[in-house]
This record gives sequence, C-alpha cells and structure tokens, in this order.
Amino acid sequence: MTIRKRGTRYYYDFMIRRQRYRGALPEARTKAQAERAETKIKTMVYERKYGKVSASIPFAEFVHSVYLPWAKANKRSWGDDERHAKVYCRHFGNKSLSEIDYQMIQEFKVERMKSITRHGRVRKPASVNRELAILSGIFRMAVDYDEITDNPCRKVQKLPENNQRTRHLSFEEEDRLFAKLTGIGSI
Repeated sequence: MTIRKRGTRYYYDFMIRRQRYRGALPEARTKAQAERAETKIKTMVYERKYGKVSASIPFAEFVHSVYLPWAKANKRSWGDDERHAKVYCRHFGNKSLSEIDYQMIQEFKVERMKSITRHGRVRKPASVNRELAILSGIFRMAVDYDEITDNPCRKVQKLPENNQRTRHLSFEEEDRLFAKLTGIGSI
C-alpha cells in the first residue's frame, strides 16, 4: 500500500494515469482506516470525481454558454437546437446539471407528449424523440466537459413511432395506372 505514518498522522501517496496524488488523512486513527480512506480517494480518481466541487453549473447557463455556441459553429440544424433550448431551459433552467436525473427527464417526456403544438395538434412521438435526442446531446457534452459524471438521458426509452404514411393517387396517376393495367391508351 502507499500509506505512510509520520508522527501521529497517516499520509497517502500514489500515481494514476501519470498523475501523482498525495495528502494527509487526518480522520484516520489506524492503518486499516487509512487504507479504507485511500481506497475511497482512488475510486474517486478513477471515476474522475476527485477534487471536483459537488455543485455544478446551472443547466440554462451551460446550454447558453457552451452548447449553443458549439451547435451554431458545428451543426446546420442549430436553429432547431436554439428553439428547443428555450423549451429545455423553461423546464430545467433553474436546476444544476447534477440535479437533473432520469425521473425528471421521464416527466419532461410525458409532459411534452401531452402538450399541444403551436398549430393546435397533439405532439407526435417522433417530435418528442427528436427533442430527447438533442437533450441527450447537451448532457453528453456536459459529460465531455466533466460537469457531470453520466448522461441521465441514456436510460430514457424512446417512444414508439408510427412512420407509415397513407398515400393516395392523384387523378392523373390513377388514369395512367388503369391505362397500364388494361393496356388501353398510350402512356
């Protein structure tokens, strides 16, 4: 182990990913307590939580300062992202990124399914799925920026989509079809 005792205090000293971590363990009174404390610190390092402040950036601030500028520079559909970001910020805006969890995303999904569009129609499952995909992209970027540890959208199930369309023939198409079938007339 990398535990050392100097005087009455225990100290840890180890390297992970070519980075050295060392410090005092003032709460440890025995070598076993020191080893358990060191194991917790190593776990935090492996999970990339070591040294992080538990309070993270507010959702709306992250969206406006990080995600939307990135989307504007890298996506042709940034206008859609900007429009959807207003909806997300209304729903999650005052919460920090770390506060938002799976249950809140589920509630957002249900709320969006029940909401009415600006044209007065019920929102389609495909539309809600696209909104969830953009929201997941925001959280994926927050994970990449080490603001949160995992994406809460990852566990959210997509809604089943009915993509079948009923197509009707125009009068001209109908005439051509019957002409072809009966062999009457030229096409």
